[in-house]
Amino acid sequence: MLLGKFRDDVAESLEMELPPLPQRSGRSRSPGWTTWLLREFRDALVIEKADRTRIADERWGKARAS
Repeated sequence: MLLGKFRDDVAESLEMELPPLPQRSGRSRSPGWTTWLLREFRDALVIEKADRTRIADERWGKARAS
């Protein structure tokens, strides 16, 4: 990564045209994986939000009872 950055910086300082960015050939299979990963992440966030709400409600209940 550092070598790529160095190459780009040198090319820019010498006012050379940068080569095009590499691209994958054919269709990428990542969207299905990405969709699954994002769904899992969203589900984890929903569970965490519910847990935090429950904990906050318990604390407020105890604070009001005191």
